[in-house]
Amino acid sequence: DAASMEEAAAADSSQGEQVLEQSRKTGPRQLAADISLWRCIQMTALRGARGDATEALAVVLLAGFGLLLPVLDMLALLAAGAQQCLGRRGGAAKDDDGGGGVPCAGLAASRVLRKLAMLDVVLVGIAVIVLSSSAFLPGSVALSFHHGFLLLLGA
Repeated sequence: DAASMEEAAAADSSQGEQVLEQSRKTGPRQLAADISLWRCIQMTALRGARGDATEALAVVLLAGFGLLLPVLDMLALLAAGAQQCLGRRGGAAKDDDGGGGVPCAGLAASRVLRKLAMLDVVLVGIAVIVLSSSAFLPGSVALSFHHGFLLLLGA
């Protein structure tokens, strides 16, 4: 699996060089590439695996805190809802004002995960980059939002 990742990295590296060469020849208006967040994480992870500590930290922050922890938080809330519907929770769910009984395990896990998750920070970062690129880079590569951003925003 590591060999296939290395081959993909080499292919992406050559593809990146081709895209840059194309942009030099044709100009940025004719340059088009769709880059997903998942692909960005993969490429950053490959660079981090080659020994770049900054890239490795970026993967931990983006993939771990920005995407994985919000997913785990949603799963914990789903488990808490299932416990509540099935009547198998360990006690009454605590209200936000501190009243009530002992919170169920899913709600307790969700409280911790919610504090660590940074999906909102990732979305604001993406929005700032996309919206400011047109102001600071006129006539260069144009960035735009796609349906994936709205899906993450809905999460």
